[in-house]
Amino acid sequence: MKSIYTSLCLPGLLTGLVLFSGARADAQMRVPRVSVGGGAGIALPLHGDFDFTPWAWEADLRVGLSPRVLVEAAVGEWRHNTTTAADHIPAPAYPDAIGHLEQTTTHAMRTMQVNLLAAATAGRVRVTAGGGVGLLRHLRTVTTVAENCSGAATCGTFHSDVSSTTASAQAVGGMDVDVARFIAVYGQARFVVPLTDPGGSDLRVTAGVRLTLG
Repeated sequence: MKSIYTSLCLPGLLTGLVLFSGARADAQMRVPRVSVGGGAGIALPLHGDFDFTPWAWEADLRVGLSPRVLVEAAVGEWRHNTTTAADHIPAPAYPDAIGHLEQTTTHAMRTMQVNLLAAATAGRVRVTAGGGVGLLRHLRTVTTVAENCSGAATCGTFHSDVSSTTASAQAVGGMDVDVARFIAVYGQARFVVPLTDPGGSDLRVTAGVRLTLG
């Protein structure tokens, strides 16, 4: 739990620094009125059952409310597949009932978020930090393939799907660097906390491209 509190406090400190530096001239604090971004990276699930580091993607739409404040709508997902296999599986009265059995378990965590971000700009560099609320959906799919069956065993492909949706809170912090008039590259981190089970939190670290639309 200590790591969760630390991760949630950090964006608050960043936000404070951003707002403090906002005392500088407005000419140095302009943010795009409308921008869209997309990127990819990795996720670090904190749940003990998720002993892996999956790939993650995200996309967002940001609207400037003032020279130092933006509102963001964002979606994202991380996904991981785990496959196990076994051969020559016996059954009562059939020593080799299933010749080959393969099972793939897919975990996916999808997010929809609305965040309020503070921003500070210095030259071509813009730092943002803040947080908000959203929805977190966990999908778990198990696909089982049985082949080379004998006796009473049944071969085929079988699917099992389970999903759940919960409210979430998240903290966001990142940096954009303008590389052209309407194009910036960015790196950022999102810490997502499901409100019904904080132990299922995850940290997503991504890099991508942002386009200014207005």
